[in-house]
Amino acid sequence: MLFQILLKIYTYTSLSLSITTQGSATMQTLDESNKPPFSAEEIRILGSLMEKQLTTPTNYPLTINSLMLACNQKTSREPIMNLKEGEVGHIARSLIEFGWIVMQNSGRAQRVEHKVQRQLNLTPQQQAVLAVLMLRRPQTLNELKLRTERMAEFTQTEQIRTILETWLSAEPPLVMKLPPQAGQREERYYHTLGRETFELLQAEANAARSQETPELQPSHVELLVKRLDELEQRINQLEELVTNG
Repeated sequence: MLFQILLKIYTYTSLSLSITTQGSATMQTLDESNKPPFSAEEIRILGSLMEKQLTTPTNYPLTINSLMLACNQKTSREPIMNLKEGEVGHIARSLIEFGWIVMQNSGRAQRVEHKVQRQLNLTPQQQAVLAVLMLRRPQTLNELKLRTERMAEFTQTEQIRTILETWLSAEPPLVMKLPPQAGQREERYYHTLGRETFELLQAEANAARSQETPELQPSHVELLVKRLDELEQRINQLEELVTNG
């Protein structure tokens, strides 16, 4: 069943996607000319731009150098990458013709701006959720609630669930639901915009079969995640001060 779902998702470029989102916003149609599925590097660039637009709006759009630093952050990124400035610039420019990125001349430096919110007609809350999914591995509802705090305000996890359920009901879906990871009870969610989705899920399935992990109480897991995110937020703030200093 899971393989059939994945196969359906990976026909993304030949199918249209029409999603009715919260309020009156309607997700626009994605077809072959709109480019997905993206490479892991393209996902990282778009996700980083989406995040920085919401967390540091005064420094957005980003220069190529700032975008490279955002892509290569040691926190809030899974996996960690080591992209070069020239590589980031080349990939960003390749996305211009598909309408996912625009570049502006600002003084001596070019600045990069994403258009994901226009392509998918996202609200700021939806953009925050999708950015976290693009920058990390599959996430639970509680993880999404914690990790979107600096980007958008959610008073309860049900608001995030509503967004995800809407995306799940699309044809094909923008996200997929995964079983709980070893030691957890919550189901997880992951975006379907990237080429690496199938490989990631296959690797997770193999890892789950090859090892047994002692079960932790949900309260312990949530406490550890919360503490880790608090530390990551502090490190992010320091990194931004260094980057923008």
